[in-house]
Amino acid sequence: MAVTVAIVEVVLAASDVLLLIGIAFFIAVGLEPVTARLARRMPRALAAGLVVVTGLAFFAAAAVPLSDQVGQLQDGAPHHLALLRDPGTLVGRANEVFELEAALRGIGRAGRA
Repeated sequence: MAVTVAIVEVVLAASDVLLLIGIAFFIAVGLEPVTARLARRMPRALAAGLVVVTGLAFFAAAAVPLSDQVGQLQDGAPHHLALLRDPGTLVGRANEVFELEAALRGIGRAGRA
């Protein structure tokens, strides 16, 4: 029993690292076909480097529009909150029925924990 509890504690303590390892595994499995196809025409190390650089360029290109959208969401948050609290709007009525504001506050608290 004590050994089981100890193993569970170790797994819980290492959960962040295990999550990163799992994500890396799925990314590697997803990119393997592309790397293998490129490796037919060039050395495998060069093919892997090309795939990594292309992936980083893609994420860098996506970061700018994403940050703009986050800024727009942040700027519009007071307006959206007012709509959520107004029972005369569709979103306000949905808030009354489904308690959306409470759910969003719960998500916010979980993100800070």
